[in-house]
Amino acid sequence: MVEKYISIVRDCLVGDSHLHGVVGDQIIVISSSADHLLYTMLLLSQKTSNEEKFLQVHGGLHFGKILKRNNNYFGTTINPASRITNEAAPGTFWCPHE
Repeated sequence: MVEKYISIVRDCLVGDSHLHGVVGDQIIVISSSADHLLYTMLLLSQKTSNEEKFLQVHGGLHFGKILKRNNNYFGTTINPASRITNEAAPGTFWCPHE
């Protein structure tokens, strides 16, 4: 199921969005465009909900400056996305209100 999920994620990437990493069944998608990231997540939600007996995905979106070093990302944008993901109910994607 995880491999199918990763395949669906790759099919949903919009613009310069790219799959940065996978930790268990958690994915990390990076984009320089908030719009591309949002459209990627909308497609992901739509495609996974159309799969029979599949996971109800959930996630957190956050946009801001990040630092890339040795193929790792750092900055105040990264941790809020992780915390938001933990709060999102199945079938939803949350983002902070700013």
